Amino acid sequence: MREITPLDREILRKAVLSYLCMYHPSAFDAETVRRGVRARRYVDWDPSDQEVESALMVLADLGLAERLDGPGDGRVALGATVYWRATAKGVIERERDAEP
Repeated sequence: MREITPLDREILRKAVLSYLCMYHPSAFDAETVRRGVRARRYVDWDPSDQEVESALMVLADLGLAERLDGPGDGRVALGATVYWRATAKGVIERERDAEP
């Protein structure tokens, strides 16, 4: 497995945001995002599920993506799939950035 650098993490975050914005307002699980990022060749390596989930969490902390996971009260059912989508702020941020 390849060692991911801080620059790789930044590239992956931009790639994940690009994917989410491309299909806004649809929401996807982390595995679908990972496959989409790789299939569109936004990155030149195969990111792990953990790397993509980490990128999604950072994007959420920045207000660029949001997590959709249940009844809206912060609880997630055991085994439930967590979905992610770009926020309006994320879409605008992505539109201002010319590179994927």
